[in-house]
Amino acid sequence: MAQEPVLDIPPGWKIYQDDPEPECDPSVFFYLCAAVKGEKFLSTDSVLLRARYLEASGNWKLASKMFLWQLEGKPGFLPDPKKYADYLLVMPKTILFDCNSRRRMPAFFCHAGKWRLYFAYLDGAYFGRKVLLAMKEEVC
Repeated sequence: MAQEPVLDIPPGWKIYQDDPEPECDPSVFFYLCAAVKGEKFLSTDSVLLRARYLEASGNWKLASKMFLWQLEGKPGFLPDPKKYADYLLVMPKTILFDCNSRRRMPAFFCHAGKWRLYFAYLDGAYFGRKVLLAMKEEVC
């Protein structure tokens, strides 16, 4: 069985945490806003705590696959970019240290109708309230 390609982390970066993700068809995901009513901003640590409490999905391997599938034109793995154009989709099961020892997390943002993969800063950062967590249906 051929192994699916996974993107490399940037040179000089180190993996701090990379929790495994059970094999599952990403088309069973639904997306949940991490903010609760009344919150205007979310600290990155509160996003990580909520993601752990809710058992949200998303590690580097899954982020890589979703990004590559999008490039190949496979539909249905990422949320509709028109509906969620101003949201950030985080992958909270992987935390990296960049070459300056700052914590980062893989995340997707929408630009020009496509999801773009980047690494969000975690140390001292705040997100707007529109942060999505990938949640699995209970079929996996």
